[in-house]
Amino acid sequence: MTLFDTDIPLPWTTPPLSMNDRMHWARKAGITKGIRDTTHVLVQHLPKSEHITIGLHYRPRDDRRRDVDNLMPVLKACADGVVDAGLVADDTPEFMTKHMPVIHPAVKGEPGEMWLEITGTEEIS
Repeated sequence: MTLFDTDIPLPWTTPPLSMNDRMHWARKAGITKGIRDTTHVLVQHLPKSEHITIGLHYRPRDDRRRDVDNLMPVLKACADGVVDAGLVADDTPEFMTKHMPVIHPAVKGEPGEMWLEITGTEEIS
């Protein structure tokens, strides 16, 4: 039974992190913390759940080729933010299923867009 199924808009028009980024560890840690904190705030209104399914979606501003694997650091930080908000106990498979990120086709003239799709399946009793 589905407890909730929702899309959470994220504030970024491009991914704030990529697997290809080569930056100082402190800068990367700061960006990761920002993603995590932002996600925490955006999902804290959702009910606590025994298990959730989470997916990251990205619609870029143009149709250049992109590697979906490069979005994994953003998904990981978002999943940690969901745990920080207390929606689930941990981001291990027992509590959270993470879908591979999805890159959608661009819409001509529109800016990029990112969102999380989150489904809670069991309410904490």
